[in-house]
Amino acid sequence: SQSLDEMLKKSKWGKVREFVFKRPMPTTSAWSRVDMHVLFPDLYQSKEQVSTMMAGRVVPSTSRIQNNRQIYVASQSVGLYSMHFLANTPTVALGFGHGKFNLHDLNTTKRSHTVEVSPDGMPVTCIRDYIHSDLHRLVAGTADGWLKSYSYDVGEGAEEVSAINLECPIYSLDTSENYHICALDTRQIKVLDAVRGELVREVGRISTEQYSEEEEVGHQQRVTCVRFRPDNPYHCVSSGWDRSVYLWDIRMEPDKAAVRIFKGPKVCGDGIDMLGDTLMTASFATENALQMWDLAVGT
Repeated sequence: SQSLDEMLKKSKWGKVREFVFKRPMPTTSAWSRVDMHVLFPDLYQSKEQVSTMMAGRVVPSTSRIQNNRQIYVASQSVGLYSMHFLANTPTVALGFGHGKFNLHDLNTTKRSHTVEVSPDGMPVTCIRDYIHSDLHRLVAGTADGWLKSYSYDVGEGAEEVSAINLECPIYSLDTSENYHICALDTRQIKVLDAVRGELVREVGRISTEQYSEEEEVGHQQRVTCVRFRPDNPYHCVSSGWDRSVYLWDIRMEPDKAAVRIFKGPKVCGDGIDMLGDTLMTASFATENALQMWDLAVGT
C-alpha cells in the first residue's frame, strides 16, 4: 500500500526484497507466519535499530535477527494466539484461532499432532505444561472458556484427561502439581484442582452478593496474566490493565487472599515472570517497559 511504501522510505530498514500479504491481518495477540512474509537479506547492521513489522505493529530490535527455525502454518488456522515450549522435550505447542493447537518437533519443525480444544472453533489463548508423578500434562484455555487437561507422550501425542467450561474467556493460566489458575474476563482468578479438573475457589474480584464494596479485593479491570511463584505452589501473582500487581495466597478465603498489592505496571499480555522474590513485568509503555520488582516489599 502507499502508506507502507512511505513508512519504508522514512525508516532505517535494511534492503527489503519482498512483502507478501496473503490475506487481511486478523486481530490476534501474536502473528502467524503465513499471514505476512518479511524478508531481510541485509540485517547485519551492528547495534543499529532495525524495525520489523509483525501483525501491524512496528517492533524495534537492537541486535541481529537470526532465524534458525521456521514453522509454516496453514492459513486455515486463523492466526497464532499462543505458544509454549514443553518441558524436557524438543516440542513447541502452537495455539490457533480455529480452536486447535499443534505440537511441532523443534528438530524437524514438522507437526506431530493436532488437538482440538474448542468445539466451537474459538481461539486457544494459552497453553501450559507440567510434570506430575512422572506424567507429562498439557493444559489449554480458550476464548470461550474451555479449560482442558491432557496427558502427553512424545510418540502418542495428547489425550484428554479432564475438561471444564468456565463460561468466560480465559486470558492466561498457569499450573502447578496441585492447582491450575486462570485469569478471566470477569476480573476474577479461578483456582482448579489439577488432578480432577474441578473448581476449588475464586480469588480476585468478589461478588457483591457475598461481600460489600468495602470488602471487595481484586483487580478493577481485566486480568491479563497470572503466574505461580516457582518456590511456593500456593502463592500466585496477577496483573492487568488496572496498573496493579497482586500477590495471592490461594489457600485463604477470597477476602483475605491478597498478601500484597502494589501499583505501577500496566500489563496487557502474558507479561510477568518470577525468580525468587524478584518479579519482572512487561508494561504497555514506550519507555522502561521492562521493570523488576521486589515482591517482599512491593517496590
